[in-house]
Amino acid sequence: MDILKLRRQGFSFRVIANKLGIDRDTVKNYLQENHPPAERRRKSHKESIQSPFKQTIEDYFHQDNYRSTWLYNQIKNKMMRGHAFNV
Repeated sequence: MDILKLRRQGFSFRVIANKLGIDRDTVKNYLQENHPPAERRRKSHKESIQSPFKQTIEDYFHQDNYRSTWLYNQIKNKMMRGHAFNV
């Protein structure tokens, strides 16, 4: 890996981190443990409770006369969980 090469050339943790675009603690840990750092799992994207109603909401917005309470009641009647602030 490039970290070992750069360290052998005398570069500091900070310089190696900047060159590779990683955190200097990652460089330090790699050199101390002598194996590449484990990749972190990203959190899965949780679908919004509004997702099934997105098209309905957009359709209502394109109508001329609506009020937020009316829109809330329309969506709530279609079995959406949540509160008015979600709408």
